[in-house]
Amino acid sequence: MKRFHGLLAPAALAVAALGIIPNDMPARDLVFTPSTATFRNPERGFYGFGELTAGTNFNSVRSAGLTLCYAPLDLSAYRTVAIPQSKLNDITAAFANMRAAGVKGIIRIVYNQDSSGIDTSLVWIEAHLQQLQPILAENIDMIAFYQAGVIGAWGEWHSSSNGLDNPAGRAAVWSLLVQYLPGCRSIGVRTPTYVYELEGANLPLAEVDRFGSSGAARIAHHNDCWLSTTTDMGTYQSASDRNTWLGILENDTRFVPWGGETCPSFDTNDNPLPGARATCTTAISELATLHGTYLNYYYHQPTLDQLAGEASTEYPAGCLTEISMRLGYRIELSAARVPDEIRPGQNFTVGVDLRNVGFAPVYNPRPSLLLLLDDSGALIEEYTSLIDLQTLLPSGSATTYAESFVAPSTLPAGPYRLALFFPDQDEDLRSDSRYSIRLANVGLWNATTGRNTFATDIPGPGGTVTAVSGWAIE
Repeated sequence: MKRFHGLLAPAALAVAALGIIPNDMPARDLVFTPSTATFRNPERGFYGFGELTAGTNFNSVRSAGLTLCYAPLDLSAYRTVAIPQSKLNDITAAFANMRAAGVKGIIRIVYNQDSSGIDTSLVWIEAHLQQLQPILAENIDMIAFYQAGVIGAWGEWHSSSNGLDNPAGRAAVWSLLVQYLPGCRSIGVRTPTYVYELEGANLPLAEVDRFGSSGAARIAHHNDCWLSTTTDMGTYQSASDRNTWLGILENDTRFVPWGGETCPSFDTNDNPLPGARATCTTAISELATLHGTYLNYYYHQPTLDQLAGEASTEYPAGCLTEISMRLGYRIELSAARVPDEIRPGQNFTVGVDLRNVGFAPVYNPRPSLLLLLDDSGALIEEYTSLIDLQTLLPSGSATTYAESFVAPSTLPAGPYRLALFFPDQDEDLRSDSRYSIRLANVGLWNATTGRNTFATDIPGPGGTVTAVSGWAIE
């Protein structure tokens, strides 16, 4: 069973504001340079494709600069029989390959990979979910989130050969998914209408109910025909309906991942082409409203090419780079206040200003840690921080976190370094820097350790303050 890194009893005491630091603890203010680079970060961004089988080369996803992979689990060969052990073993091996590659999966169970809509009955859906549950639980560290799937063509909740594409069928399937898909991972369904059909009575969520295991806390929406037509190929009922839903979903998507893929419109001769909605102004606006977290990197290519090549006053070089940078979270360290000295056994206070310039917050929980390091970068002490990246919403202004920590009673000779560390929640991935969050600043990131080191010259007892070390892009 995968082990989750438990947060230690906090060694930190929160103080009210960055400026409240005891008079006997001199401090200095640091300011940091935002990065303009595009770079990988876990559980966000453009995603690749690879079926959940042992034969999939998940390394190609990572080498393309992606950390997410849409990984459908095709059960079309088992619509009326149990999943054989050989297939269950194959799924386990696929997760191991995904872990080795440094990516995470968007998991969707499908019984059909074409437009025919052949699926299976509720009896077999439940039987298969019961078989899959322990494997999914064992590999929950590799699951970014789920998509509901199961029903109809491509698992997109239409054209069901078993009559599941109606309110009663959808409700029955949803109940099984919430019951059997393990972990408090989000489950995306195909349209906002279905979101409210299934959980509208429980939405919007109260703050106390966020990030829970209930269906309402887990339900999300994915749009598999974004920017195509006025209705996004049936995602909405009309342009006015879309505007109504944008207003509703602006609130609902703050704490669950929203995304999907673009798809074409069609001319009078049924030729695919980028839709009229595929403009940078529309794309950026809707991604900001819907807190866009992920998009298909490969489809629909002409639509993505249009966004990349659009020439306009606002986006003279297109907007695909901006979209790539801002999908999901993008967290900048704006400023920090650090102590002039750290002494054995004494309190020291650290304040940081963090700003999320992405479209969305971090949607899965993870530890936030302050690390006290020696001058070589070796760990002296690890402190649990009060920083909560799940509630760090996109904003034009920074959020201040200021906390007091206790230095160990024995310390090696200074100077000391301070780093922010946001590893994966799963203990087995904790030391894998590919799954740690990189801050969007110049020179803070260490790709080997997964740490963001923001202070490098804090003296120990009897030391003197020197200039802040300069940063260099790794």
